[in-house]
Amino acid sequence: MSEVQNKLYRFLAKYYQREEQNIKNLNEKIKNEKLNRQYIFYGDYILSQVKKQIINLLKSSFPNLEINDLLIEEPPFHIKADFCFACFDLGKQLKKSPLLLAEEIAEIININSQDLFIQSAQATAAYVNLNLKPEIYSSVLRQILEMNDKYGESDLNKDKIVLIDYSSPNIAKPIGLNHLPSTIIGQVLGNIYWQTGASVIRHNYLGDWGTNFGALLWAYLHWADEQKIKASPARELKNLYVRFFEEATQNEKLIDEAREMFKKLEEGDSKLLSLWKKIRDLSIKDFEKVYKQLGIKFDTYLGESYFLENIDKIIDEVLDKQIAKKGDDLSIIVDSLNNLPSFLLRKADGTTLYLTRDLSALKMRLEKFNADVILYVVGSEQSLHFQQLFALAERLGYLTENKKAYHVPFGLILIDGKKMATRKGSLIEMEDLLNEAVERAKSIVVKKNSSVKEKKLLKIAEIIGIGAVVYNNLRSSRLQNIDFNWERVLNFESASAPYLQYSCVRIKSILKKLELSNKEIFLPQQIIFENNLEFQLMKKLMLFPDIILRVQLENAPHYLCNYLEDIAQLFNKFYDETSIIKTTDENLRNSRIALIKSLLLVLEKSLNLLNIQVPEMM
Repeated sequence: MSEVQNKLYRFLAKYYQREEQNIKNLNEKIKNEKLNRQYIFYGDYILSQVKKQIINLLKSSFPNLEINDLLIEEPPFHIKADFCFACFDLGKQLKKSPLLLAEEIAEIININSQDLFIQSAQATAAYVNLNLKPEIYSSVLRQILEMNDKYGESDLNKDKIVLIDYSSPNIAKPIGLNHLPSTIIGQVLGNIYWQTGASVIRHNYLGDWGTNFGALLWAYLHWADEQKIKASPARELKNLYVRFFEEATQNEKLIDEAREMFKKLEEGDSKLLSLWKKIRDLSIKDFEKVYKQLGIKFDTYLGESYFLENIDKIIDEVLDKQIAKKGDDLSIIVDSLNNLPSFLLRKADGTTLYLTRDLSALKMRLEKFNADVILYVVGSEQSLHFQQLFALAERLGYLTENKKAYHVPFGLILIDGKKMATRKGSLIEMEDLLNEAVERAKSIVVKKNSSVKEKKLLKIAEIIGIGAVVYNNLRSSRLQNIDFNWERVLNFESASAPYLQYSCVRIKSILKKLELSNKEIFLPQQIIFENNLEFQLMKKLMLFPDIILRVQLENAPHYLCNYLEDIAQLFNKFYDETSIIKTTDENLRNSRIALIKSLLLVLEKSLNLLNIQVPEMM
């Protein structure tokens, strides 16, 4: 290691002293969490027990069948059954027609139904449809009310440490609408993995190094207005960045000068490092304003710069193992790895690349946090990058059977069908967007209820407006592009956060009229139901733990959104058709109260998992 490099690494080591202590604290917190956390056993859930009964029956009937889990779903509306499961994979294993196998399994279940939670089974095409014994739903309702806010948790990821890399804005630029998917999806996945028993580390991997930073440093030294930067750091730094690339279109030499400036930064230039530190600190301060609005807090802000020191060792390791080769200059090239396109680990001028820093970060995260899984919540356009990164990490032995990394890709947010770009100045800043969402929500609330006092109105508008923006980004499959539209975002009628929030407020209103607290434990002596909607709602509630698992297994928050929309629609239909207050039969009335309390519990908990609050009134 040269003295020039030593100078850089000494500076960074001093700068990151606080984060080093933070890492120690995080590891201690995880250790204590594993020792003291009270986990919910997934096998205790009624639906889990139903699945276990079916699996045991299948194993005894088909000794060669390998099956550990079964995806239980609701059948289409025209099928009169409670739940169903498909026989395609089972048929493939047993080398049988899925259609004939479904009939055979239905017959086996019916023969053994007296020993099961299942009343009857019927085959439809390649599916087995199940009707449960009605008394099961009383047990489910009691379980929900007894578990209270623990309902939905499980122990299936107990003892695992999951590190999630998300948001990851570049310093010296405001957080834009384009950062919303990573920020929100990553936050929700952290919530969901914790629900399944994992210890979660939330890592904001800041883009604080690279050639583009040379462009910013050049612009800062030539054009910066310190007063403007002090007043609005990220916005003014972004303006400098945009101006640089506008000027560079007329003067190509600026790009070469920016590259040279970044090279000096990597060589430990004191003046540039001090400026880099200033810009980084100002940026984080600005970022945290937006994260506070979104209700997000990270465990650590380790940027690309933190992982620089190990890069030379890793490059030497790659060369020693003959995974890469040296170019005629200072470049290092990885060629023919898993049939992927060749890529650079070091440029001809000796500077590092994003992938090189990512490789170092992957290795150090596994070591420093003892992470079992790393999730990279990064846009779909980076798919090749992660294929190359993971292939190289596997060849080097960093990723193994017990140490995994996954790319969680997502689509773009478009404005009028167009992609945003910082260089072109078309970025919509998140702070501006959230403020506009609050103002729009405020005007809608005033139209619905003009008597709300200003202070309360602002709080309600913040919860509705910000929740609406968050939910709009989560409700579709994360791989889809989203065209941002205010009317759809703030729709109070269906498929939106305001609609779900309003459903919660409606339930709270009923409980208030009944002079019951929504937090008060309520367990009826006898649970009875009268109409089909009540059973439909109970089936939905029964599925909740498995919905959380599906979101976790597929890293797909939209499943939870779809589930909530179904529940809200059913509840609002129930609300229109049934008056709990006017129900005269005491057992039925108490059962209905228990039902809506359970609905409120699941709705509020789910919205909290999606990082959305619920107002007291709307």
